[in-house]
Amino acid sequence: MKRNNAKKLSALICLALTLVLAITAIFAITASAAEESKTLTFDADKANRTSFSTSKQVWEQNGIVFTNEKSSSTTNVADYGNPVRLYKGSKITIEAPGNITQIVFECASSYVLSLSGASTSGTTVTITLDGTSNIFTVESLSAQTRFNSIKVSYNIVETSCTHEKTEEITNNPTCTEDGSIIIKCSECNKTISTAKLPATGHNYENGACTECGEKEPKVYELVTDVSMLQIGDQIIIVATESNVALSTTQNDNNRGKADVVKGDSVVTFGENIEVITLEAGKKPETFAFKVDGGYLYAASSGSNYLRTETTLSNNSSWTITIASGIATIKAEGENTRNWLRYNSSSSIFSCFGSGQKDVSIYKMPAAEPEQPENLDCQHTNTTTTTNPAKCESDGSTVVTCDDCGKEMSRELIPATGHINTTTTTVDPTCTTTGSVTVTCDDCGETVSTEEIKKTPHAYVNGACKDCGEAEPKSLAGKYVIMAKRTSETTYRYTQGEATGSRYALVDSGLETLPASNDGSDSSLIFKLIKNDDGTYKIYVEGKSKYLGWTSSNTGDFVDEAEAKNVTIDELENGLFNIHFTASDGERYLSLNNTATNNFAAWYKSGQIKDLALIPVVESQPEEPECTHEAKLESANVNLGKSLAVKYYVSLCDHV
Repeated sequence: MKRNNAKKLSALICLALTLVLAITAIFAITASAAEESKTLTFDADKANRTSFSTSKQVWEQNGIVFTNEKSSSTTNVADYGNPVRLYKGSKITIEAPGNITQIVFECASSYVLSLSGASTSGTTVTITLDGTSNIFTVESLSAQTRFNSIKVSYNIVETSCTHEKTEEITNNPTCTEDGSIIIKCSECNKTISTAKLPATGHNYENGACTECGEKEPKVYELVTDVSMLQIGDQIIIVATESNVALSTTQNDNNRGKADVVKGDSVVTFGENIEVITLEAGKKPETFAFKVDGGYLYAASSGSNYLRTETTLSNNSSWTITIASGIATIKAEGENTRNWLRYNSSSSIFSCFGSGQKDVSIYKMPAAEPEQPENLDCQHTNTTTTTNPAKCESDGSTVVTCDDCGKEMSRELIPATGHINTTTTTVDPTCTTTGSVTVTCDDCGETVSTEEIKKTPHAYVNGACKDCGEAEPKSLAGKYVIMAKRTSETTYRYTQGEATGSRYALVDSGLETLPASNDGSDSSLIFKLIKNDDGTYKIYVEGKSKYLGWTSSNTGDFVDEAEAKNVTIDELENGLFNIHFTASDGERYLSLNNTATNNFAAWYKSGQIKDLALIPVVESQPEEPECTHEAKLESANVNLGKSLAVKYYVSLCDHV
């Protein structure tokens, strides 16, 4: 019994000693460790962006590292600069000097962030963490989210660790992203130091990076003088005011665009840019633009088309002039829309008669001669060569060393413009238009041409006294205007107004056009009033107004001062075209050809413009019944040297 009791006592003593040691250890740890909570503010407008790629951006401020990384569901990569912005699907990682316990996102007004496990109050989004995880994914956004600030709260636990045992963690840099060398304590896991390893950059060989395989971008130089262009040069055509160039994308009518990066008189570009080889054009002093499939050409006089043809023609022969880096590129065919320009609203390169955006030409730089520079040459003997500026192209003054051939300087001489000009006027006649043409005396270029309209015919005794053309018969009078759809249904023009400034029509119920109208329905009657020049105004008696035009297809009822003077052409089938020349071309009074659209307007094409003018023949009052017999009213007989008889006979009034 005593021995068993001794064993029990010994066990109790051991247990007591163990508890004492454990409690001592706990107090020792508590005494040697201090925990401190801190909050740092990350100002999104002032953060320092430390690295950038198309898939990831990193910002740093106040010891906080904010990483925004593209994930598979990201709809758009983050913006290129401050402030920090996020998109749906972005992966966010936040690092702080301690264990993160809370992050408060102060979103900009109307840009609210949605995060898993977060609480939202107005534009403030709060997420509470357990101190271990700091990676989040943006779930939903009404738009891209911008931040005013991000407040990060974290705990720092200071221990008595001497950090004697450390480990080095190396994150190797890539061509585009920085790496790092991190020294951490192996015992407490605290980061002792972090050193940045800069991105290595691309190492291009044979047109591709040996590390990541990215293709080497091409660098072309701005052409400031047309004399810099030679047959065989490779060029690209770039929008002067935009970072885009003519691309390899071709549809039926034009060329698309692809992005470039502009530098100081150079552009850098990658895929899909159309690299053009210059060849001699069909006309003297012109260039041809050789591409895959043939030559770029201005396709037709009435369209803005830029297409590719297999054989060389005048339409694919281009005159190039350059002034202040802006190139004027003009096709030499008979087309009127032949200037190669950039349409920024449609994002296309095509051919235009006027307007649109300027373009510039960049070319592949000439290979440097493989000969060492004479470092001993003092460039004492030099020659200055002046290439005079022309009207539309810059010149240059070049200084070259006579001893070693090095170009010492090149100074641009701006284009002079068309200074000396001659104005030639061709008077119009009643059959031909005239013109006012301004021509440059120095280069022979046509500076401007303005057309003068034909003069009206001067009709005398039924014929024009100048050209002899017979005077057309007058159509002045009252008419019902009708048109016929292909369905054989006929429609009458009315004096009503359809929606959207159109003229309302009614179904006549007739399958054939009548020969005349009795004028009983005044709402259908239009009066043609002939002008001295042979044109007509169309008067609407029921409204005391005239037919007018504002823009596009719109028609209206207007006062006489605003009435359109229209030309009326009689066709071989007895129908008529009623038209006038507008600022955008010839417009015809036409019935809309869609079966459900019972209205008319001033259309350029595609509708029913062949109209019937049905004359109004007003009915005469009925004639009284009459036998047309003469009635003897009185008679006188005079007897003298001769016999005279005077008599009076009354006739009916309508004979």
